[in-house]
Amino acid sequence: MFFSLILPFDNISERLKYNNNVVDTIARRNVFIFSPQMRFYIYGEKSTWSVSYNMSHSQPDLSGMMPDENDINPLARRINNPNLKNTLTHSLSVGCDFRVPEVQQSVGFNLDFNSTSNSTGMRTNYDTKTGAYTYQQDNVNGNWNMTFSTSFSRPLDKPKRLMLSSNLSFAYRHDVDFDISYDGESQVLSRVKNINLNESLSLNYSFGDFTFGVTGWYSWRNSTSGRANFSTINSIDYNYGINADCKLPLDIRAEADMKMYSRRGYQDVTMNTDDLVWNASLSRCFVNGRLILSLKAYDILHQLSSTYYSINAQGRTESWNNTFSRYAMLSVAYKFSADPKK
Repeated sequence: MFFSLILPFDNISERLKYNNNVVDTIARRNVFIFSPQMRFYIYGEKSTWSVSYNMSHSQPDLSGMMPDENDINPLARRINNPNLKNTLTHSLSVGCDFRVPEVQQSVGFNLDFNSTSNSTGMRTNYDTKTGAYTYQQDNVNGNWNMTFSTSFSRPLDKPKRLMLSSNLSFAYRHDVDFDISYDGESQVLSRVKNINLNESLSLNYSFGDFTFGVTGWYSWRNSTSGRANFSTINSIDYNYGINADCKLPLDIRAEADMKMYSRRGYQDVTMNTDDLVWNASLSRCFVNGRLILSLKAYDILHQLSSTYYSINAQGRTESWNNTFSRYAMLSVAYKFSADPKK
C-alpha cells in the first residue's frame, strides 16, 4: 500500500514595466497558489488499485492584462482584459488492473474526470460594414470531460509468441467557448457536446530476432450543439496495417510498417481521404553498442498531403501545413556512460 499527500503553497510575485505610446506603467501582481496532490495505490500479486487527484492553476499573461489595445491592423483589433482570472483545473483518476501471471494475461480499467473553471476563451466581434474583427480574451465556465478506458492483453499460444492486445475508450467532452458575434451584439456562448469511441487492436508474433504484427484502430466521433451555425459531426477515422522488425546479417536491424489511414463522414470532401503510408528504417550499432547509426525513410510512397485538416472541440475546421510531407533522415548517436567502481 502506498499513500502520498502533497500540499504545496506557492507565492508568485511579478513585476512588469509596460511602456508604449498609450500606457506607461509598472504593474505588480502577487498570487498565492495552493495545489494539493493525492496518490493512493494498493499493489498485489494479481491486482493493482489506484486513486489520484490533483488541482492545478494557470495564470493569464500579465502583459495581456494591461489596459491597452492593439489596432495596428485596423481589420484585426485586439483589446486587453485587465479582469482575467486564474484558470483552475480539478483532475481525478481511478483505476484497477487484474493479472494472471501464469498465462501473462492482463485486464485494466480506468476512469478519468477533469473539470476546469475560468477557462480562457476569445471574444470575437465582426463588423459587417467594415469587415473588421475585434478580439478580447475572457473567462468562460462549463468545461469538463470524462473518459472510461479498458485494456486487455494475453498470449494466444502456449509458447507465448502470439500476443493479442486491445484498448477501448469512451470519452465525453462538454466544451464551452465564445461564439462569433456581429455588429456589437451581446456575446453568445458556444456549447458543444463531443462523444468519442476508440478501439485499437494488435496481434504480434515474435520468434527470436523476428517480430511481425497486424494492427487496427477505429475512432467514432459525434459532436452536437445548439449553436445556430453548427453542423452536427458524425465522422469515422480508422487505420489498419502491418509492421515487421528483424535482425539482418552484419548486425543490421531493419524495421518497417505500412498502414492505410482513412477518414469518412466529414462534410468537407477534402477530409474524406485514404492515405497508404509506408515507413522503414535501418540501424546498426558500433563500439560495443555505444555508437548507433540509423537511416529512416518516412512516407516512401509519397501519399500524404502537406496540408492536414482536423476539427477542434468547437467543431471548427483547422488546417496544418507541413513543409516536409516525406523525408529520409540519417542520424548518428553516441552513448556516454561510466560504470560505478562499486
